Amino acid sequence: MRLARHLPVTTLAAAIALAGQAQAQTELTVATVNNNDMVIMQSLTDAFEQAHPDITLDWVVLEENVLRQRMTTDIATGGGQFDVMTIGTYEVPIWAERGWVEPLTACPMTTTKTTCWHRYATA
Repeated sequence: MRLARHLPVTTLAAAIALAGQAQAQTELTVATVNNNDMVIMQSLTDAFEQAHPDITLDWVVLEENVLRQRMTTDIATGGGQFDVMTIGTYEVPIWAERGWVEPLTACPMTTTKTTCWHRYATA
């Protein structure tokens, strides 16, 4: 009977602990096209998540025309469905003109693009 009386308190404590962990975890939704380069990028997910245990990546992979439509609509309406989007050379000048492109500044200036792109593959 003692266990039954303490079970709700124990369950509540566990729920509070899990809620605290859930708040510390960040999930990034990455929208990308279904091609070989993006498959390579996705293959770096495990290494990235090991290097950043508080971040998980959720990939949304679509065919090019479907992806272009969904991303453009999402940004134009302020939907916020995606945290990170990969875009091609077609979109860059259009999106830049609309102020939708942000520079990638996460890589130190002393690294090359290749080193920055593949730094998680060897982590």
